[in-house]
Amino acid sequence: MNLNREAIAARVDALAEDRATFQDEVRRFADELGDRDREVLGEILLERAQNDGVFAEAYERRVGARGWLRRQWEKAAGPPRA
Repeated sequence: MNLNREAIAARVDALAEDRATFQDEVRRFADELGDRDREVLGEILLERAQNDGVFAEAYERRVGARGWLRRQWEKAAGPPRA
């Protein structure tokens, strides 16, 4: 199957109407696609998630979790120096 970006985005919109089955339906749709179209699907889903604030909410929850930011900072700093 070889679709253009608009066709893939339209299918995502149609699948998103039923949030309860969205994830399963997107997986089935992805299985129908070739590698290039699957990559476009991923880009579209990422764009939609960013626009819906999903990432912002997840980030806020992580930052709000006790110690998460400290652990991330320590990981980024690398192993402790002797």
